[in-house]
Amino acid sequence: MTLTQASTAQYPLVAGMTRQLFEDEKSDRTLTDAEFLQRLQGHMADGCVPWLFHTADGAPLGYALVNTRKTPPYLVDFFISREHRRSGNGTKAFHALLARLGTECIDLDVYTWNARGRAF
Repeated sequence: MTLTQASTAQYPLVAGMTRQLFEDEKSDRTLTDAEFLQRLQGHMADGCVPWLFHTADGAPLGYALVNTRKTPPYLVDFFISREHRRSGNGTKAFHALLARLGTECIDLDVYTWNARGRAF
């Protein structure tokens, strides 16, 4: 697995994964592709950095959106693609992210109804 900061060209990929995250969290917010992209850009304006996780062969695995202006850093979004779940990829990605950020502590919120998120 590799971890890279998302480039401008990869923002639509991150926005598309955010759509899946909203679906998985059963969010009542329905956004267009353009609105998901605007959401990402708004978070970035507030100090967030989008990170992409990739498989060994370079396929997108997931992403994290982290507000690095906060202490400790605040994890806004964390997403692993559906086909890559339940095989340790989320744990590996999370630890890679902490290492890249140079921290052992990060703040995050999980919806009470998100049983998988709470278990993770």
